[in-house]
Amino acid sequence: MKTLSCALLLLAACAAARAAPAAAEAPAVPAPRTPEPVVQHQVTVGKDVRIDELRVRGETRSIVVKSRIPGLPFQYAVVPSSGAHDPSQASGDGAGQARWHLFSY
Repeated sequence: MKTLSCALLLLAACAAARAAPAAAEAPAVPAPRTPEPVVQHQVTVGKDVRIDELRVRGETRSIVVKSRIPGLPFQYAVVPSSGAHDPSQASGDGAGQARWHLFSY
């Protein structure tokens, strides 16, 4: 009986020793090449307006201004300029200007 329990104990120790390197050799999950961008949605609420701003990687992507005055529903979006062009050159893309939303369907 004593030899049987020693044999089982030895067998269990060998199995544990063989399993440990297999777990260490398991392929790790590869890290993503580029991290997910940081997306921030900032809402600023004032007395008469609500401003929704969307930033991706710290760069402003959209700004939407909405009225909070009852009976006066207006909304406009500001097209942010990208830092990739020279602001002294007229590009005609409407960057930095407002786009009005007068009617909604």
